[in-house]
Amino acid sequence: MSAANGFPRVLIDGVYFQVGRTGIGRVWTALLREWAAAGLAERLLVLDRGGTAPRQDGVAYLPVAPCDYRYTGDEAARLQELCDRERADLFVSTYYTAPLTTPSLFVAYDMIPEVYGHDLDAPVWREKQYAVQHASGHVAISRSTARDLARFFPGVAEADVTVAYPGVDAAFRPAAAEEVEGFRARHDLAGRPYFLLVGNRSGFNGYKNALLFFRGFARLLERERFAVVCAGGVAELEAEFRPLAGDAAVRLLEPGDDELRAAYGGALALAYPSRYEGFGLPVVEAMACGCPVITCRNSSLGEVAGDAALFVPEDDAAAMAAALGRVLEPGRRRELIAAGLRQATQFSWRDMAAAVAEAMRRAAARRPAQIWTEFRRIQAAAQERDKIEQHLRATKADAEKLFLQFLHTRMVLQEVRDHVARVEDYVARIESTRTWRWRTALLESKQKVLRLAERLLSRRAG
Repeated sequence: MSAANGFPRVLIDGVYFQVGRTGIGRVWTALLREWAAAGLAERLLVLDRGGTAPRQDGVAYLPVAPCDYRYTGDEAARLQELCDRERADLFVSTYYTAPLTTPSLFVAYDMIPEVYGHDLDAPVWREKQYAVQHASGHVAISRSTARDLARFFPGVAEADVTVAYPGVDAAFRPAAAEEVEGFRARHDLAGRPYFLLVGNRSGFNGYKNALLFFRGFARLLERERFAVVCAGGVAELEAEFRPLAGDAAVRLLEPGDDELRAAYGGALALAYPSRYEGFGLPVVEAMACGCPVITCRNSSLGEVAGDAALFVPEDDAAAMAAALGRVLEPGRRRELIAAGLRQATQFSWRDMAAAVAEAMRRAAARRPAQIWTEFRRIQAAAQERDKIEQHLRATKADAEKLFLQFLHTRMVLQEVRDHVARVEDYVARIESTRTWRWRTALLESKQKVLRLAERLLSRRAG
């Protein structure tokens, strides 16, 4: 019997891929791959927003326009039309969209906007709130995220949230010695031990906390003999980190998976001192590659790293410096590598895909409240009004700009007219002078002489 028998028809909105291809993109790429391998592809249809969704063999894609989170009332109605047309039993969004009456499954990646005080009235975060409330089922990528989801949305019971941990891509495994040597040679790191940072180094309100690493690094004796490799993040080292790096070499890279595997393989440690994570993929990737990890025991990081990492308090530079020193000790380093390799085996994309698929089955059987149709109709009307008002404001601004340009042009023309009048007056005054009259008479006399000379020459020639 096919695995697809009895499985709901699922419409997956690939909207996240129009935003970026970071960790969330990796999650959905892996889930589609695993579902295709499990024989579920025939039950899936992915909405491809503006041609941004990566393709998975066996999975069907439907091209649709990119999402504009400012006008989600109409967007929800369009999504419902698609669900009805495609006879979808369930809708799943990769990033905070929802239909009207078709059941939906919400996937929670983190609660960073809620924890760190983003403007929750911004359109995308408002839609996150609506998507949570519309959903017939909820999935979180860690137990910590499930707790935070229930904390910020009291209508969601933590016990009802499916926890589905992300996995580790096959690319992340211990690198061969020649891979590491090649990586060092390409980035001028031969003979230079280095620490590794992966991803954004600051984040909203500094929650990524790379500052802690650099504060600890600044305390190391002979820090100039080390290097710091930054994989991902902005292309230039942040100004606040430069003095703390001192004379140490800093390499800023945008590596692919194979290059990142080699970077993990050669690093003294991955430093990942984030204050908050929904999961923390780099921690598991590093462990799978045999790279020791230094992190903080908060949010999801404790459950993801287990006992296989060195933990430091989020603001303790001395503890960070001590941890950076401990990974240099051969015995402790071997322990961390072995523990990390064991810990990484607990995370599998196949297990995540199976857990989310089961959550899909359950969610498809529950209908959302009928209030959503009326709510979205009202929302669409309000957003259309805002759109018209915004257009009117823009038109008014354009009109004011054109009027100012007209006034400026008229002023310039008047200045030109005034200048021409002054020139004409000046010329008239010159022409009325005795000197000018003499000059005119002289020119007229000259012309008469020339004409007389021409007649004389003509008679002689005749």
